[in-house]
Amino acid sequence: MDIERIPSDAIVDRAIALVQSAESTILATELLSDEMQPLPERYRTVVCEKLRSGVLLQRIAFGTDEQLQKFHDINSVSKQGYSCWLSPAAFYQRMLIVDDEKMLFAVQLGTEKMFCFSSAPAVIQDFRNYFQWILSRESTVSQVL
Repeated sequence: MDIERIPSDAIVDRAIALVQSAESTILATELLSDEMQPLPERYRTVVCEKLRSGVLLQRIAFGTDEQLQKFHDINSVSKQGYSCWLSPAAFYQRMLIVDDEKMLFAVQLGTEKMFCFSSAPAVIQDFRNYFQWILSRESTVSQVL
């Protein structure tokens, strides 16, 4: 299978490069308890540039209303082209998919978090299915933006 392990000290640069390559869509998930520090300025700049250019960003944030408000306060994003849903943390899986062609994701192995890249259609489809499954859980997911 076409999966590449990414060293944890390289994940931010890979995420920035992946977002920079986006032409139409970005699907992202975030565990809000891990995101209470501002995202790297380079990452936010690239996301904002992509939103201004017409790329759509769909994010599922996992956590509480209070955590989401704080996240948006410290990581302001243009509302144009941006959709965000809030879901309970119990369903969390870290992922970033660009144009349904490339993705980053994390796997928890005991106490170690392993970051991976893939462009394999089957892997991407599985994660897209997960994203859609979360959105289909109307009783536990609410759109906030």
